[in-house]
Amino acid sequence: MKDLTSILISFLLLAFASKSFSQDTISLDTTKKGIQLKSVYLTYGRGVLSSGADMTLDFAWDKNKILFLKANNDRAIVNIGKAFGNFQAILSVGVYKNAPWAGPMFKYKYKFLSFTSWNGIAFGKDAELTAPGVTPRFFFSYQTIDMVFGKNCMGYTLFHKTVYPANHFFFYKRTMPISKQAAFTFEATYNHQEQIPMFVIGYKYVFSK
Repeated sequence: MKDLTSILISFLLLAFASKSFSQDTISLDTTKKGIQLKSVYLTYGRGVLSSGADMTLDFAWDKNKILFLKANNDRAIVNIGKAFGNFQAILSVGVYKNAPWAGPMFKYKYKFLSFTSWNGIAFGKDAELTAPGVTPRFFFSYQTIDMVFGKNCMGYTLFHKTVYPANHFFFYKRTMPISKQAAFTFEATYNHQEQIPMFVIGYKYVFSK
């Protein structure tokens, strides 16, 4: 409960800051060379790939290059890749509970439809990755399709992790802008295996170009 209170207070402070920046926005000059922070996305709750507090940092880096970082209490991930029109090829490298892992991510977008295939191999002492090791082991397989209609997104995910059986998830996400650069998000997901709903709230701030 203490963590939830801290997250909610942080969201409110960020929302207030966004309103303050509405007249004097933070700019991002992408004409300059190098890597620059593009957006910050904070979430709290339980989803397919998140649990508790989670953070994503997206960076602007050349026209077709991709770089974003994700982190929470259990993992830290660096994602780097390149866009080829509507197709993206990304390499993910990270640490999960001290076990190193790596794997490819492929994304394709066609009009309002998006497809994502993300797979990982970890180096762990055992199949459940309770400790780091030198043996390559299956980590996860994440396959999802979603449809975007304005500020609404809904879709389906097939997720398989370590020794656990594959699970099916059905989700709905709503984006609620509070300024030109900031928005709250709400996501509801149905966990078919556990037969329970899961919820995630988020706050995203995008730096102006």
